[in-house]
Parts: sequence; C-alpha cells; structure tokens
Amino acid sequence: MGGVAEIAEHAGDGRSDARRVSVSFAAKLGSAPLVAGCWFLATYWVLDTVGVSGFATFSIIAGLAAVLPFLDLGLGVAAMDAAAHQRQDLDDVVGTTTGLLAKVAVGVLVVATVGGAAGAFPPILGIEGSGSTSLAVWLALVAFALSLPMNVGPRLLTGLGLNHWMVGFQTISVLVMLALVFLGRTVGGGLPVFAMAPFGGVLISNLLACVVVAPRIGTSIPEVVRKVATGNYRKVAVAGVAGPMFLITLILPVAYQLDRIMLAHVSDSASVAEYGVLYQLFGPALGWWAQLRWSCGQSSLGRGPRAG
Repeated sequence: MGGVAEIAEHAGDGRSDARRVSVSFAAKLGSAPLVAGCWFLATYWVLDTVGVSGFATFSIIAGLAAVLPFLDLGLGVAAMDAAAHQRQDLDDVVGTTTGLLAKVAVGVLVVATVGGAAGAFPPILGIEGSGSTSLAVWLALVAFALSLPMNVGPRLLTGLGLNHWMVGFQTISVLVMLALVFLGRTVGGGLPVFAMAPFGGVLISNLLACVVVAPRIGTSIPEVVRKVATGNYRKVAVAGVAGPMFLITLILPVAYQLDRIMLAHVSDSASVAEYGVLYQLFGPALGWWAQLRWSCGQSSLGRGPRAG
C-alpha cells in the first residue's frame, strides 16, 4: 500500500501538537451543545412515546453502548498507533485489526440471535420481558456488531492527527440517532427502533469515517474488505498496544457503566428512567473532557519513537 507518503503529508503539515489539541478542543466545544440538545430531544420523544417504563428499558439498552466497547479488544488503538507512527506495515495492521474485529462481530451476531430467540436478554438486563423488548436488544446488538470492524476508521483519523474529524463524525452519529428516534416516533417501530438508534448512529458515522480515511492511507474500503475476506494480508502482532487498552475498556465498564443494569435489578423502572434523564446532564460534559484528553494522548503518541 502506498499510504505512508500520504500519512507523512498529513501528519507533517506543520501544525504543532498544541494546535492539534486546540482544533480538537474547539471542535468538541462547538459540537457539545448540539450533541446535548439532540440527546435531550431524543429523551423527550422516547418518554412521550413509550412512557416511563419504556424509557427505562431504552435507557438500559442504549447504555450497552458504554459497556460493550471492550469487544473492540483494543484493536482500534493498535491501528491508531500504527498511523501515528507512520508504520510501513500500516496496511497489514489495518488488515489484522479489521479481520479480528470482523470475527468478533460474527460472534456478537450469533450471541444476539441465540440470546434473542431464547428470550435471555430481559432477565439479564433486569428489564420487562416481551417480544418487542427482545427485538429491541437484538437490533441494538446487530447494529453494534456491524459497526465493530469499522471502529478502525475513526481511530486512524485520530492517529493521523485528525481528531477534529472524529469529533465531527461523533456529532453525525448523534444526528443519525435523533433522526432514527424521530422515525420511530412518527412512522412507527417504537421501542425496537429507539433502542437501535444510538448503535445505528455509530454504525453510519464509522462507515463515513472509513470512507474519509481510506484514501488518506492509500487504500479503499473494497480493497480492505477483499483482503479481510481472502486473508490476503500479513498478520502482524498488535497485542502489545491493543492489550493494555483492552484491559482498560474491560475494567472501566464494570466500574462505571453497569450502573443502570444494577439499578434495574434492585429498583423499579421509574428510578431507572429518572437516572437515565439525569445522566443526560452529566454525560455530555464528561464526554467533552474525555475527548480533549484523548486528543492530548494522541499528540503524545505522535512524539513517540517511530516503529516499523
């Protein structure tokens, strides 16, 4: 792949680390009110359509988006690291990480289908069991699984010093989520469409990120798909970078993101709904700060020793 020259061109355009952080900060600051507003409006629409009990279920299923990222296995960060260090074997890193994530996605699809057919998810999540509830969880997990292999795209953008682009795509994901909630409210579909909406937004934004980043590293989406499908790439070791991030994403959800599921098992739907609404007040602020710190971390990666 002839993408290293393109990476050098984009990574070495003269912008300092401070400027990169400033641009990312400005992008996040500018998008934060829009993102918060979209979530508040979506919350109102869901509450108005399915009531308190339905919103509690929606809140728990949507909260899986914060619990499940450990299934990325830290592989997105391995791709980001390779791009930040302009590694000559970046195409093989992309093939390796995307291929592994595709296998994980297949596993998630199998679990989603078997668990949905068996009606296993409502008792696990502590939500009311019904056909629409099982369908809602299944749709959410399917959208999540389809987005997994494309997690590499946004990470590559960050590795190339284009974190503000990733912020933009995250904003797009929220807009898509709001559009899907509006569709479920006006056309029909109710809880299953609402529950799938956040995951559908990530799916679309990840796809767009892949479309944008592919030519910047000298490849294309069809080429990556072909290589992954045929195994026509050199498998490279990524555990050294992916492993620590996998542990972080595995531990943090247990510590911070299982709150709604735990609350659902020990309280009622009204309490879960109230918690979900209040979380909208703090979630955007936490995400805003975390995104800024992520950009700083990416700049530190860019100053590290070059590998490969």
